[in-house]
Amino acid sequence: MRKAVQLKTGMLEIEVRNSTIPLDDLCGFASRNNPKRGYLFVSKVLGKHYPVKPSVMRNIYSILGRSIADIEVDGPVVAVGMAETAIGFGQGVFERLRLLQPDKESLFIHTTRYNFDRRRALRFEEYHCHAPEHILYEPCDHDEKMLFYRARTLILLDDEISTGNTFVNLVTSFYNKNPNLRQVLLVTITNWIDDSKLIELIRRMPCAVHFVSILDGGFTFIPDKGFQFSSKCKSVGNGEMKDGCVKVNFGRFGCRNTPQVDLHGRIDDLRLSMEDKILVLGTGEFTYLPFKLAELLEEKGHNVFFQSTTRSPIIVDGDILCRIVFQDNYFDGIDNFVYNVCSEDYTRIILCYETCILPVEHDLIERLGAHPVFFG
Repeated sequence: MRKAVQLKTGMLEIEVRNSTIPLDDLCGFASRNNPKRGYLFVSKVLGKHYPVKPSVMRNIYSILGRSIADIEVDGPVVAVGMAETAIGFGQGVFERLRLLQPDKESLFIHTTRYNFDRRRALRFEEYHCHAPEHILYEPCDHDEKMLFYRARTLILLDDEISTGNTFVNLVTSFYNKNPNLRQVLLVTITNWIDDSKLIELIRRMPCAVHFVSILDGGFTFIPDKGFQFSSKCKSVGNGEMKDGCVKVNFGRFGCRNTPQVDLHGRIDDLRLSMEDKILVLGTGEFTYLPFKLAELLEEKGHNVFFQSTTRSPIIVDGDILCRIVFQDNYFDGIDNFVYNVCSEDYTRIILCYETCILPVEHDLIERLGAHPVFFG
């Protein structure tokens, strides 16, 4: 299958080689306010830039979790979700894998863009990104830290892979700290690497590599040289320590199981009606427990959708129909965004935070008429 998409920033030409789910069900397309990469694959199953039914997201986690379980994986296993887009996705796939292989030593942890007063395990760059620095902290639990440094399998989870450079940077840094590493699984919803780049990526890796995805394809992007990108958007934070506003480890410092939270009690407090059309919004890097809240609501029979806020600057174009700009909730003083959300589309919006306090400038609750739920 071939598809051409005209965007404000240029022409995106796509080829799908194989996929278990149709392309148009997996993603749409938009323009990114980033001259390094002017296009964006807008996932329709990730719950980041597009509202998604929780059951659709869970199906993606199940498909990829089963695919990983079919590979001969040596333990211990460390699974890493990539900030910020794939944190919830990574934790969902990991949770599915834990159900399929409960006896295997395994740990989930995700990268972050935030500084904490903790020891860093490694740092690496995502050069094309609006916020290039990724940090991976050492797990806070002693046994989990030992597992992290003796892992034989590293599972890297992201929504897509197009060049693989970020993965190579991460794996190389990890291997330098842990030469016991024997294999890497690159797990994505969509894999856009062509055969020549695939061979080069494998050559650059310090150990064996497996690829797991739902869609395999390729693309070319022809930039519109006349398009003027905005230079006003600041996506990098102030570098201050976030220990004061983020008190709980939801995966940033390692976890073997999903943190236990009384979701039923939170739902009872919301006093929702079965006639409500509900949107549950995660915020920034805090996405998986908000997704679990939305999933539980769907299981109870509610009409509910899920997505999250983001620091990613995207142009209203293609499958990005509208956006709300607001000050972030992590005290970085930068713009954050909600895409494809109009408050009149929902009768109830539930806004979920890991930050235990909010900046005065953060006015998203009022602008959406949302009900805030604090997990931190």
